[in-house]
Amino acid sequence: SRCVCLYQLLPCVPWILLVNTLSFHSFQFLLDFLVLCLFLDCSSVFAFFSIKNKIPYGPENINLVISPPREYFEAASNIRLVCSADSRLSALYYWFLNDDLLLDAGPELRLMNVPVSQSGNYSCQSNLDLGNFKATFTFEALLPISNVTINDNDTDLVEFNSSVRLSCSSSGSSPSFRWLNSSSEVTASDRVQLNDGGSTLTIVNVTRYDQGPFRCHVANPVSNGTSGPVNFIISYGPENTILSPLPQEHYEEGSDIILSCSASRPSASYNWTLNGTLIEGQNSSLLTKAIRYPEDSGNYTCHAVNFVTDRSLAKTSSCSAGCIAGIVIACIVVIVAAAAISYYICKTK
Repeated sequence: SRCVCLYQLLPCVPWILLVNTLSFHSFQFLLDFLVLCLFLDCSSVFAFFSIKNKIPYGPENINLVISPPREYFEAASNIRLVCSADSRLSALYYWFLNDDLLLDAGPELRLMNVPVSQSGNYSCQSNLDLGNFKATFTFEALLPISNVTINDNDTDLVEFNSSVRLSCSSSGSSPSFRWLNSSSEVTASDRVQLNDGGSTLTIVNVTRYDQGPFRCHVANPVSNGTSGPVNFIISYGPENTILSPLPQEHYEEGSDIILSCSASRPSASYNWTLNGTLIEGQNSSLLTKAIRYPEDSGNYTCHAVNFVTDRSLAKTSSCSAGCIAGIVIACIVVIVAAAAISYYICKTK
């Protein structure tokens, strides 16, 4: 083969070109090889350099940049898209949203006060006679989270008997839900159910530790919000009835026995019995009784009744004969002393 220089055939080092197998991207390599051939054998190499420098190429390495650079935007934000590419000729850029051609053209696309409906896949495409390349970027415009509220079906509950359902609602796009009991996150368990994407919380067979405060935290990639607190009144008991203090071993004549009984929420109704007999006038959690007679010894029992939970419990504390030993001994001493005085008076007569 021979090189062509200024329309003249000149001797050239033999070379082989398979032009029909070369793509557009290889055209630049072809020119470099041709110029090298001319440099070796042709005197008019500068003419070919001039031709080479005018050969178009690209667009290549097309690039799309979004400003500010993030994937999620709050609705009504302003967004700027810039498209660029490596190209010998000035590239013509067209813009697409979800593959639909937009009216805007040019290397820059400005979106003002972007609504949620303009979320999606944005593409810039350069159409030239010598190439067709595209770059794509996806972003989402979201409404901010607001008006987070909790709706409940009941707040007065009975331990082990009641179940409660809380539902969380809010305004805003793509919400995710998280529940808090005081400062601890609520997670699903055998008693706790999270449904409807986490917006509904159900607690089965509540315990006194489920009283709250419960809050619902809602978030999306651009904002978040938390509801006000919800507290439950959980009635329980009576249970673990405590009598305090324990009766003393001995009581002096005329002293009082004082017992306290506590058991439930709300406070239970109380009555007291001594050896199974109701002690009249003792209807509170505190028992005060004067110890005067041997009959005052025995079993003191606190009966607690919670009418909300419909449960009752009794607690007994014994005051045996030893409790009133002091009373009995005191009585014997008085009797003996009286007999001695009578005997002395009779003898002196």
